[in-house]
Amino acid sequence: MADVVAVVAGEEDDGVVREAEFVEPRKQPADVTVDRNLGRLLAKLDELKLADNTIVLYTSDNGYNVGHHGIHGKGNGNWIAGGVGGPKRPNMFEESVRLPLLVRWPAVVKPGTRIEHHVSNVDTFASVLGMLNVAPPSDYKQHGRDFSPLLRGETISDWPDEVFAQYDLHNSGLAFMRMIRTDEWKLVRHHMSKGANELYNLKNDPGETRNRYHDKKVADTRDALQARLTKWQESIDDPVLKLDANRAIESGPPVGQ
Repeated sequence: MADVVAVVAGEEDDGVVREAEFVEPRKQPADVTVDRNLGRLLAKLDELKLADNTIVLYTSDNGYNVGHHGIHGKGNGNWIAGGVGGPKRPNMFEESVRLPLLVRWPAVVKPGTRIEHHVSNVDTFASVLGMLNVAPPSDYKQHGRDFSPLLRGETISDWPDEVFAQYDLHNSGLAFMRMIRTDEWKLVRHHMSKGANELYNLKNDPGETRNRYHDKKVADTRDALQARLTKWQESIDDPVLKLDANRAIESGPPVGQ
């Protein structure tokens, strides 16, 4: 999922720095290089007087944990302690699934514009077609939606209020995760895995520190989210449903409490 705006990590109101003060030696030079060369690209567009006729989209394929939640890496991150890497911690934490998405579209998007709607990288193809006013191919089959009207300042009354995601881990581990995220809640299903399901109240617990999957006080919320998640999985013919059909809601002790 992505916000159509740059997201800068920093210090929260409680004074706790959410991003580690150090970064992986291989990652920092890469970040600096991307930043520098993006600036060079935009400057060249200006120099060639092409900027007003060029749409630039800047995004990424995933986020990254640098000590967040005690892990290092993305959705296939490893537990870390004392500088020693541990086993895999398959996850769909905010740091892993949130992406930057910046759009420069002169004469259409005003500088500094922030769009609060949730969008996903699967929306990219449909949105680029929309920006260019190109009709989708006749055999067009994909689940992304065109967010270009939002960039134009238009209102889309039926824009979804949730984001769905999936991540299957097959490299140095095994996991089949499915996620539904709204403004307030996130449910992560770990299919074919016992005791790993997660439910977080993002409004009251943005750091995802308290797993409430087995909290009876929010069981109705969990079940409603699960119903929406299952409906989405059915709509894409998710094969994991057939493999894990007998465990819609898992009972057992909560994880991480």
